Amino acid sequence: MYTSPKKGLRIIERNPFSLLSDIIRDHRELKEDLPPVIKRGKGPYVYDYDENRFLDFFLAQGSLTLGHAPPGITRVLKSWLGRGYSAGYQAASHALLAKKLFALILDGTIPSWKGYRWLFYDSPYEAFHSLYSLLELCGYTDQCAYLNDDRGRSKLTPGWPERIPPLSGFLKNRDSKDLDPKDFTSKDLDSVSCVILRPVNESKTIDTIKELAKRGVVIISDESGIEGYLHLRSAKELYDSIQVRIFGNWLASGYSFGCILAVNSLLSRVKVGMNRQIFERLLPYTGFPPLYKIKAAIASVIHMKEFGGIEGLIEKNRLFFSLLGESHFLQRGGLIYMKGTEKLGSNYRELYRNLLREGIYFPFSPQEPVCTSFAHNEILLKKSAPKINSLFNSFYR
Repeated sequence: MYTSPKKGLRIIERNPFSLLSDIIRDHRELKEDLPPVIKRGKGPYVYDYDENRFLDFFLAQGSLTLGHAPPGITRVLKSWLGRGYSAGYQAASHALLAKKLFALILDGTIPSWKGYRWLFYDSPYEAFHSLYSLLELCGYTDQCAYLNDDRGRSKLTPGWPERIPPLSGFLKNRDSKDLDPKDFTSKDLDSVSCVILRPVNESKTIDTIKELAKRGVVIISDESGIEGYLHLRSAKELYDSIQVRIFGNWLASGYSFGCILAVNSLLSRVKVGMNRQIFERLLPYTGFPPLYKIKAAIASVIHMKEFGGIEGLIEKNRLFFSLLGESHFLQRGGLIYMKGTEKLGSNYRELYRNLLREGIYFPFSPQEPVCTSFAHNEILLKKSAPKINSLFNSFYR
């Protein structure tokens, strides 16, 4: 089955936030490689949006067209099913979500949306995996490194093909917490394409990131958890140094969801020498998650704005921290952390299970923040805090 994607092409071209729209505008000969604008109907039908008709179809070894309904039947089916959501609607919904995300989480952190592009994915895992492939297509073929976080542990990044080494491994085996950016040499960074970080407020770390960006290393901010976003939010001097930001499930009410925000100057490198073969390699990485996840993210962002946005969430964390007290917890960057994580160690699993028996869900790792959400009202927080403190007191006796 083939149809010319006229309607879908127009919608994609009008999306100012899409990498795909940039490529199609610059390489019109590639438009025929776009998928037709099709939606799934009820029963054995798909709706061909461009030809305005329903198609019988049968899924076995891919999509196999068995025939198409005549216009009269199409009108009846259309009245039963409605227009529904097509690939064109999906592209338009991406633009809507991008606008709302800019308004909610990026207002004041970047000068203008015009220099950025959004890519949406089924999960943070898929976002990381796709970014790795996109960087290769953009010519960044050297290795990535992890700038150790404030606990000094390199991380296993989901979607990446292997465990990412710490940056110190490329810099004469120096510990990354003692790195002085003035000591960097070109040879040190010869084999490093990008550095992934969860930004922290230490001045030396900030200087390191700025110096790496000046040397042409791509800086990727891992904000798949809200703690990464809040850390960067409190380190505004890093905004100009970061080319890629990755967001996760917290933007979609807990649904598995991921998205990438990248500076257009980085992604535009993929357009150089663009041809049909490169375009076919690129398409799987441009991001088309199930529509219900996009709708969930839009609803979540609207809900967040109604309840005070990120500031409202930080205020709720402050309230919860005041209820918990400072005996076992501390507050940093708008988030609540457990004290004495070294002492907790392997015994934390026992405390975690005790909390779970009381209906209190704590992080799997004691190093991760204790997060509230807009679903936690003040009454619930006031009931939970004494239980939590009691369990921590019993654990430390």
